[in-house]
Amino acid sequence: MLLAFVVLFVFTFIFLKCKKAFGRRIWTVFIVLACVLSLFFAYVSVSSVWTPEPLSNDVFRGQNALGENEGAFPWSKLSYPLYLIVYHTPFEQLTFESPFAYGQVRLSMFFANAKTLAVNGTFSYRTNVIGSMPLFYVIDFLFSYSYDFFCFLLAIVTLFNIFGALLGIISAKALHKNISK
Repeated sequence: MLLAFVVLFVFTFIFLKCKKAFGRRIWTVFIVLACVLSLFFAYVSVSSVWTPEPLSNDVFRGQNALGENEGAFPWSKLSYPLYLIVYHTPFEQLTFESPFAYGQVRLSMFFANAKTLAVNGTFSYRTNVIGSMPLFYVIDFLFSYSYDFFCFLLAIVTLFNIFGALLGIISAKALHKNISK
């Protein structure tokens, strides 16, 4: 949200300094640019922390000792102050003959370091295959299917980024108007 605000603020302010009058087409381009940039920032920040079916080796490799996955720093915080943390419990195998390993997953959404949403679920994957396998999630939420829940997260973060981007455009226009007087 803050990055979208800053990028659109700077871009709009520079464009306003170069050209005095804006038509409807230019403003439409700016709004579309704000939406596309917001969606891009949201996708990168959400998918760097949680993806619907990551590989089993990828999940446990990127976690700290507590099992939390905050994603890679610059990418997971592109939509700051709204960000995600995923916690996977270490996997457990049902029986020796069972081909599935499973564990618990908890996804938490934070807004300015305050937890706003916490969702639990389970994950499983096949263990009788050599190499890494996709994880299959079952989320305890309105959207229990993992792709639907991923799209829900993406929509929330995109809306916050669009709000920040539009505030950046409005602020740049107001600042340019006050400077040009």
